[in-house]
Amino acid sequence: MKIIVLIIFSFFCLLSLPAITQVLIELHSGEKYSGIVLSNSNDSITIKTVDNVRITLSKQSINNIETLYSNIKLVNGKSYTGHILKLTDNDVTIRSKNGAEYILLRKDILAIRQGKESKDTYGMFGITLLLPGGYNILGGYQFQTFGLRAELGCIPYGDGGYGGQVNFLLNLAKSKSFEANVSLAAGFSQMGNNNFTYAGPCFDLNAGGFFIELGLGFGSGSFQSPQLLFQLGYVGRFN
Repeated sequence: MKIIVLIIFSFFCLLSLPAITQVLIELHSGEKYSGIVLSNSNDSITIKTVDNVRITLSKQSINNIETLYSNIKLVNGKSYTGHILKLTDNDVTIRSKNGAEYILLRKDILAIRQGKESKDTYGMFGITLLLPGGYNILGGYQFQTFGLRAELGCIPYGDGGYGGQVNFLLNLAKSKSFEANVSLAAGFSQMGNNNFTYAGPCFDLNAGGFFIELGLGFGSGSFQSPQLLFQLGYVGRFN
C-alpha cells in the first residue's frame, strides 16, 4: 500500500513539472540522479546530466523528485546562480532568480555545483551563551536583505543575571547552510549588582547552525563603555 501511495505521489509531482526543469530524482532503491528534464511521458522521465549523459527512468521506480538550483563558476571568477534550462556539448543556458537568461560556454566554466534551493525569507531559533543574559534563547526572521533578531537570557544560579538584545540585520551573504550579517544591536545586561544598557554595531556568522556574534556596545551602567559584545551557540534556520 505504501509503495502504491508513493507511486501516485511521484506521478502527480512529475505531471506538475514544467517542460524543462532542473531536478533531483531519488529512486526507491536509494539511487539519486540530477539533471534537466528532456521528456516526461506517462511511463518514464528522461533527464540530461551536467555531463551531457541522458538517463531514462521509469516513473514506478521514482520515490521522490525535487527542483534544484545550480551555481556555475567561471574561470574568470564570475558566478551565476539559478536553474539550468539547456545543456549542449558547447554551452549551458541558465536562468537566474531575476528571470535573466545567460548562455555560458563550457570552455569558460570552472565548476557547476547543484543543490536544493534555499528560501530567501525564513525564521530562525536557537540557544546562545554569554551576552546579553548568560544563557540566551534567540529567535528571528530574515526578510531577503533585511532581518530582525531578538533574544532573552538569564543565569539562574550564583549572583544571577538576566538580559535582552534586539538586532536589526543587514544580510551580506546567505545560502542553504551559511549566513553572514552586519547589524545594529540594542540591549541591556544585569549581572549581579552590575548593569549595562547599550547599542552598537555587530557582525555575525551562521555556518551549518554554529552561530557566533562579535560587536561593540556603547552605553551606560556599571560596565566600561564601549563593551565587547560576544556570544556563540547553535541557531537553526528554517530555510
